[in-house]
Amino acid sequence: MNDETTRMLPIKTVYYGDRRAKAIVRINHALTAFKAVPLVIMHMQTNDYEAVLAEVFDLSNGDLHAIISRKMDGTLMTVFKREVHKGE
Repeated sequence: MNDETTRMLPIKTVYYGDRRAKAIVRINHALTAFKAVPLVIMHMQTNDYEAVLAEVFDLSNGDLHAIISRKMDGTLMTVFKREVHKGE
């Protein structure tokens, strides 16, 4: 991804197929974390990518916004690493 795309869509979501975060199954980009986190939750609930772990972070400064994981029974656990505000 080039610098122009990073400025346009600075939020990156990485979906992993295993808990050790080695098998990347999908990478998405978003304009804001406010939009990215609910989309991750939706994709994890519907098991769209068959991922068990997802990380949402800011490419411009490296801040980790959230980690979402799926348990064996299908329940999700979301850990917010920083407060998400509308428009960010």
